[in-house]
Amino acid sequence: MSRLRGLVVTLAVLPVLAVGSISGAPVHAEPGAFAPGATAGTETGGGEQTSDGRPGWLVPRRLARQAPQDSKRRTWKAARGTTYTRWTRRDGRGPVRIHVLSVNLKRKVRIDAITPPRVAQRRTVSAMVRDSRALAGVNGDFFDIADTGAPLGVTVADGRLRNAPLSGWNYALQRVGKRWEVAPVQPVLKVAGRPDLVVTNLNSPTIAAGGIGLYTKVWGTSPGAAVTTGQERVREVVVRQGRVRSNRRRQVSGEPVRGQVLIGQGASAKALKALKTGTRVRVRRKVAPRTAFAIGGDRPLVLAGRRAVIDDRIMHPRTAVGIDRDRHRMLLVVVDGRSAASRGHTMVELAELMLELGADDALNLDGGGSSTLVARNRKGRMGVRNAPSDGAQRSVPNGIGVFARR
Repeated sequence: MSRLRGLVVTLAVLPVLAVGSISGAPVHAEPGAFAPGATAGTETGGGEQTSDGRPGWLVPRRLARQAPQDSKRRTWKAARGTTYTRWTRRDGRGPVRIHVLSVNLKRKVRIDAITPPRVAQRRTVSAMVRDSRALAGVNGDFFDIADTGAPLGVTVADGRLRNAPLSGWNYALQRVGKRWEVAPVQPVLKVAGRPDLVVTNLNSPTIAAGGIGLYTKVWGTSPGAAVTTGQERVREVVVRQGRVRSNRRRQVSGEPVRGQVLIGQGASAKALKALKTGTRVRVRRKVAPRTAFAIGGDRPLVLAGRRAVIDDRIMHPRTAVGIDRDRHRMLLVVVDGRSAASRGHTMVELAELMLELGADDALNLDGGGSSTLVARNRKGRMGVRNAPSDGAQRSVPNGIGVFARR
């Protein structure tokens, strides 16, 4: 067979403004019991709504509506252009503690992803805030908690695409030019001259069925079978300095990624087999020019000022991010949960809170034990301002950081 020359893989990220299908659709829970001050023993249903998979508390189907009563709000300046506020809200469902960072985007601040050095690594939010010299931060995307630790969705940090699926988990908060929005991010993957080679994932914890995953040094060590669990036909191609260096059925695990690693499964494994050792292959990836930042979540809570979720039964600790375009603010919100002091929020409650705070768009980020907000206290000391439900900070793969801009 003749050599394949000039093989190009181009990865670009372009915003898709249509709503389309929302991955992670609301869970319809079976009836369950919840009483204010309930313990973990009364949890049931809705484990799909957080990375940790723990079931949430259910709101009884018959519960009289009660006007919420808010405690006095405590507010202080947490950083340049950033205000922290917390309060407790009580209603017939029980108490809930709310923490809000309001960031004035007109001030000299910038928003970017905070991450560990590698995609398949995890750090606490405090560590990522400290290491990146951020002023404050919250946890970010859902992630593969049981295996690789990698985020499920899209991450663009400092204008560079770190990880992304072709489809399935693509909603993100993103900055497109000067506009902030919550919308699907759709990677455009193209293999010049080889339409049979479809790259479906970049540095993702799993590869789409019949697809090809591209892994780079920012992933960490070669993933091996962790990203192709249960697949019988697999092919791994290593590309360095523009040429195929190896092409084999056996997947290597635990070695530092040098160059690029293409892993195909099913029909794509057969297609990759045609890339003979020595074949010239040029693998490129890029982000659409105006997409400077993106962080993934599982579903929009608010779009164009309207609630976009329907689940009002399953309560969890929650993290959300919203954009208030009228007042040029970003809202970073954490709701404590899974405790007698704070029951958590349903998706509907979280969306209504974001609307109450002024969000035009809002995105649900990872919740449960991942929900963490880090900022300075009144005395200027950096620390965790909420009460993580695990009793301590969980290590997570990324977050949203607030930075000083000179």
